[in-house]
Amino acid sequence: MDGRRPPTEASQHVALEICFESVERKARMYLERKSPAKPTIFRVPPGMRCGNRDAYEPKMVSIGPYHRGKSEDLKTMEELKWRLLHHYLSKVPNGSKNEGLRKMKDLEKQSRECYSEVIDLKSDQFVEMLLLDGCFLVQIFIASFDAELGEEELKSLLRNNSWFANLVSHDLLLLENQLPYFIVEHLLNTLEMPGWDISLLQKVVISWFSGFLRQPQYLKNQQPELPSQCFEDVDHLLHLFHQWILSIQESDKVSNTRSCNRLSLELLCSALSLMIYKTGDCLSKVLPCCNCYSPKPITAHKKGYQLSVPIMTEHVEELSQSGPTMIGPAAQGHPPSGSTKTERAEEIPSSVPTMTELVEAGVKVKVRKAKSFLNISFYKGVLEIPAINVVDDYTNFLFANLIAWEQCSRTDRLDVTHYTLFLDGIINTPMDVELLHQKGIIHRDLGSNKVVASLFNELGNGVSYDPKKNYLMNVHKGLNAYCQSRWPRWRAKAVHDYFSNPWAIISLGAAVLLVGLTILQSVYAVLDYYKK
Repeated sequence: MDGRRPPTEASQHVALEICFESVERKARMYLERKSPAKPTIFRVPPGMRCGNRDAYEPKMVSIGPYHRGKSEDLKTMEELKWRLLHHYLSKVPNGSKNEGLRKMKDLEKQSRECYSEVIDLKSDQFVEMLLLDGCFLVQIFIASFDAELGEEELKSLLRNNSWFANLVSHDLLLLENQLPYFIVEHLLNTLEMPGWDISLLQKVVISWFSGFLRQPQYLKNQQPELPSQCFEDVDHLLHLFHQWILSIQESDKVSNTRSCNRLSLELLCSALSLMIYKTGDCLSKVLPCCNCYSPKPITAHKKGYQLSVPIMTEHVEELSQSGPTMIGPAAQGHPPSGSTKTERAEEIPSSVPTMTELVEAGVKVKVRKAKSFLNISFYKGVLEIPAINVVDDYTNFLFANLIAWEQCSRTDRLDVTHYTLFLDGIINTPMDVELLHQKGIIHRDLGSNKVVASLFNELGNGVSYDPKKNYLMNVHKGLNAYCQSRWPRWRAKAVHDYFSNPWAIISLGAAVLLVGLTILQSVYAVLDYYKK
């Protein structure tokens, strides 16, 4: 006998009641989740998590319910959260405190609906979590902006321990470690701090996280481009960061489009000027319009309409270098007239040549000095890619969570996914990484080219997307078509074989000279023969 008493009927009954109560509570939660609202905070899909688990799990602080109390490493920060909550409540005006806490209770249902899983926490526990984690976030961002407003222990951690800010920033950008953004906004508004509003909060958050996008050398002295106006309908911090990344990409496109449109307009005016010169009086009425945009005034004389028509070859050259910016139906993705739906579907390539294959095919690869790492272009045999710093775990976790957000959310903008798959395509071996490094595109702080290649190859695991919605689709098409043509490949091979170093050039020159002298000698011999 082991000395233990068998369970009595009463104790078994109590245990069953507890079990049924728990099951009933969970069932009721699932029933209450029948709502038109869509979740915004997700679990990472198993196919993406496989082999890269560390990229999605917090190392220092848990935010939200998914990782709450699951690791001993995360419990240390729970004590700091309570101290920050006390500091927060001491700063809330007395008249707003009760109303603010009551509003938190009212936001419980809306907050639960933000999570893709039913959260098995009682009402008080869930609201307590929202309050603790939300106050932690608000205090972190306030202290990072103005240290004098922060709690003493938090100020000390931020001032004296750079690792603290790095680890916290890392954890706050994890998809599974998010809090609904409206909770953060509500807690900030409850403080009623002069000068603090939603716009300033977004700028502080973006400044806090912008360090993860390690800027290339040509942007080192520039401050991160902060939004001029508030982003609307923000779901959480990772979503805000994602919106900011896309906004930089759009601002790059707008500046390029404006300059190219101006050049195109000037070219049109020059062509119109030539037409006026050839046709005479019938088009003279459009001269004032041309003068509005032409770089030089167009003048008409009484005899012969002798016009001052500027030759704008430098603008033609600049326009040809501008890359993917287009005007007209092609810019909107409309197919050429006469092409069928079947033909268009076949034109969409599912892969892109590797870096080694591109170089062998004669593609010129160079750094594009763009603000956004997403703005890749290919035009007339020149592939331009913005430089990127690849820094061990930071690059891995950042891209992994941005991709996971795009894969799980309702967004149609999968630009980070498309960008990563593009790099996955052109990088197949360590040699591909070395070629990108030599071109100044990849600045690696990792141990080897092999590690960098593995990083980008693994980021594409478990990812799905529609090739037709790929913002780099035209780049894919252009590269595949260019590599399939023979002339660029022959030219590249000739350059590699005969012009790769000074000795090869000298040898080729000597061979050409020898052949020339031989031909010349033969010609003289023939001429001498006929003279005799």
